[in-house]
Amino acid sequence: MVSCIAYPFSEMALSTIKILKEKSIYKDIKLVVPKGWFLVEQDKLVDAGRITWGEEIGYVMTNDFEEALEDGDTVIFLDSPNASVIKNDCYEKMIMSAKLGKNIICCMNVEKEFAEEVSNICKSNNKIYEDYSDKIISEYDINDKLYNIETPIVCIGCLFPNIGYQCDALFLAEILSKQGYKVSVVSKNGNIKLAGGFVIPDAEEGMLDSSYIVQINHFVKMIEKRTYPDIILIDIPGAMMKYTNEIHNDFAIEAFCFSQALDSDYFILKSLIGEYPEEFYCRLSECFEHKYGFGIDKVCIDNRIIDFSESLEFRQVVYNYVPNEIVNDYIKEVCEGRTSNYLLNAHDQETYLNIASSIVENLSSGENVAV
Repeated sequence: MVSCIAYPFSEMALSTIKILKEKSIYKDIKLVVPKGWFLVEQDKLVDAGRITWGEEIGYVMTNDFEEALEDGDTVIFLDSPNASVIKNDCYEKMIMSAKLGKNIICCMNVEKEFAEEVSNICKSNNKIYEDYSDKIISEYDINDKLYNIETPIVCIGCLFPNIGYQCDALFLAEILSKQGYKVSVVSKNGNIKLAGGFVIPDAEEGMLDSSYIVQINHFVKMIEKRTYPDIILIDIPGAMMKYTNEIHNDFAIEAFCFSQALDSDYFILKSLIGEYPEEFYCRLSECFEHKYGFGIDKVCIDNRIIDFSESLEFRQVVYNYVPNEIVNDYIKEVCEGRTSNYLLNAHDQETYLNIASSIVENLSSGENVAV
């Protein structure tokens, strides 16, 4: 096994890093965070789980890339929420790492010419360059028909944007795999290829139209034919609804495209702490039935709250993290002290065991259990 450096580390890579640790793929992973994202005090060890106020995962973060580079054999360049903003910084670090004789694994989108340049440097040093950002092109894109996907599909969507960065589908896939099911995970999170997932291509020229719906359908059908999975887990990008007229979350257009491309057999909604009683989600499930064609089977509550003043100022939803214990207190309050099998803590391992059992039971019975 080799030790490696992962940069730029963010919440978007957290679930993937957890899976890599569990599978012991690398001897050690040093997680480097850009200095402007999460400041790590010098000589202070901060566990990566703290980036979301979650439980410790056993890997610490640092802001010093060059120091971390001294010990690693391999450098993983991660996909991140602000990838386009720090692209030049990543390019410089990628070239530097390759020249220092490091293996390079790239999960972020890079230009073809740049990828070839880095690959050539690695080859000259007898090192490996792996471009995980490559997108598989569907062999079905010669027509615009939608294919029937016979494999059961489980979708995870977010009520508000950016609360699905962790790609919870990976955790569910691990549990279901241990139960003997072959699972394929599909997401727009470029880091999941490290854990064996599939990264769905972006819409051509950013156009979220009928051609994108066909592209999604063809891509998932291709995965079905190539991997023969028992279950396909799909991480729906973006938000499932608008927040306000000013903060409209792109009107959930991309989520609607996914709902038209695929039939979801089971749907998990990721939400957050707010003034939403359990009945709110029951009514929302009915709305989803009409808008998307599927209801809500489970709701996972994340450990964040909306910062209303910041959201209005920046015209996008801004969050503040809270300790995980507050999520449990919130669920108890919302459910008036009852144990809920519908509202669950998104950061509790028991939640994913619960959902995995529910998925198997639901798909085995062939019934839709959405409220």
